[in-house]
Amino acid sequence: MSQTVRTGAKQVQRRSMLPWFVWLLAITVAVAWAVLYFSHWFVVTQITVLGAKRVPADQVAAVANSAINQPLIRVKLKDIQTSVEQIAEVETASVERGWPHTVLVTIKERKPIAVAMSHGRYVLVDNRGFAAGPKLSDRPKGYKVIDGVASTPGMASAVAILQEVPKAWKIDWIGVRSQDSVVVHLSNGADITFGSGENAKQKVRVAQALLANKYKVIDVSAPDAPTVRKHS
Repeated sequence: MSQTVRTGAKQVQRRSMLPWFVWLLAITVAVAWAVLYFSHWFVVTQITVLGAKRVPADQVAAVANSAINQPLIRVKLKDIQTSVEQIAEVETASVERGWPHTVLVTIKERKPIAVAMSHGRYVLVDNRGFAAGPKLSDRPKGYKVIDGVASTPGMASAVAILQEVPKAWKIDWIGVRSQDSVVVHLSNGADITFGSGENAKQKVRVAQALLANKYKVIDVSAPDAPTVRKHS
């Protein structure tokens, strides 16, 4: 009987002490939050950029410069991410806190595969037809030219077709009139109308067979029922 009483007393004592631990934890959390949120000990002094190759790292860091001298915990990471992704060369970005003084920006760049030409200006485009850099007055070398506007459905169709075209084809240029009207002009004088970028692989395969038969004007916008002419 006496053993039971002593055990009960210990349980009551533990329960009475519990609120003190709760208060201590709450005070500790509040102090830690105040130190992080208001103290000058954890302010941003550095922007670190990873993944920058085509776009200058300084250009990316400049977008996040508003965070400098701000408490690190108060930096709005999502706002910086959104701003960085407005840079043409950047496909995606992630932004993290690097304690105690750093904002870390990691980017994935767009990979250009062609050049869009519109109104006498050029811009590199990626594999989805989005602009992959600023507008240029001179044509970048080493890329096929697509006569159309970057970051449009028509450009998306054009690059979808370009990625399926055999390397053996000698392309002069590609014309984009609309999303459903893409024409490839070859250096041998052949013109191939592809329509949209849908079923691009099948359309290229059909066009390849027709080119082998010396046709110069080919329409594979409906690949199951292509039309051809020997001469333009």
